[in-house]
Amino acid sequence: MCPVIFREAAVAVFPYTSTTGSSGVLHQAGDYGKAVVLPRIGDLAELIEEEGYKGEFFTPGNVASLADAIERIVSNPDYRKELGLRNFRASRGLPIAEVVDWYLFHLDGLFKAKGVS
Repeated sequence: MCPVIFREAAVAVFPYTSTTGSSGVLHQAGDYGKAVVLPRIGDLAELIEEEGYKGEFFTPGNVASLADAIERIVSNPDYRKELGLRNFRASRGLPIAEVVDWYLFHLDGLFKAKGVS
């Protein structure tokens, strides 16, 4: 993604309707110290917490829930900065190379469980 977008953004919003695990864009948002708004889908909430990230969650497909999550961050600059700092620290603790290793490790486990080599 373009660095200008992250530098100038107050918040990064993830309008996902499904997920396959950790988000590369989340890691980029963390690199720029941005607060994030994420859908409450699958294991995404638990996954980002395990990685040290934090954000506001919304119910996918619910516009009011999304608007409320954005408002909680945008209307409170101190909270927005707190989330951004936490996400920056999380991005420093889990470099993208380790995210790739995590995917490879789990994919290997899935393939073995299915009997695929």
